[in-house]
Amino acid sequence: MPLYMDHHKHVEGLTAEAVAEAHQKDLQIQDKHGAKALKYWFNEERGEVFCLFDGRARRLQRRYIESRTD
Repeated sequence: MPLYMDHHKHVEGLTAEAVAEAHQKDLQIQDKHGAKALKYWFNEERGEVFCLFDGRARRLQRRYIESRTD
């Protein structure tokens, strides 16, 4: 399956704990969207997060990301 990277920049006040919690939520819903959350990287100083996904198609991966913000 293709790999995709989700990138969030300048997220004020984001903490390592909050990112870890969000990743756990990703793991809970990933099968519903046909995308698997593989790994994330967080730079607290810059408020930047990268999330690596494995998914069947870009549009499914995008739906998955959008569902996380609902």
